[in-house]
Amino acid sequence: QFVKGVCEKIRDHLEPDAFAVSLIKGIDSSKKGLVLTSTVIRETLGGVDCSVLMGANLATEVASKQFCESTLGCTHPQHGEVLRKLLHSSFFRVGVCTDACTVELCGALKNVVAVGAGICDGLG
Repeated sequence: QFVKGVCEKIRDHLEPDAFAVSLIKGIDSSKKGLVLTSTVIRETLGGVDCSVLMGANLATEVASKQFCESTLGCTHPQHGEVLRKLLHSSFFRVGVCTDACTVELCGALKNVVAVGAGICDGLG
């Protein structure tokens, strides 16, 4: 819910050819129903293309340079390649997929499954 407010603050400071990437795993709710976070970003920023980066990574693992893997979902392949070159490293592997909506949905739903698995594990 904070995303829209942040985007509103930066909207007028973007370069005309700017594009975005969201690392937020979740789905927003609005009067329209459920909305992908990348859609909120894209609409609030006036149509700026928004890719998504999703993976089963913990920030501490990435920070300590443990091997991690993520998928970059993008609608414009050229933006995906720029972002992959920026983010990919010897310990952080980034694959690119042009089905950004599916990548974002899977990232959000993975957390629901993980919570359910943790509850089941805790119950024995």
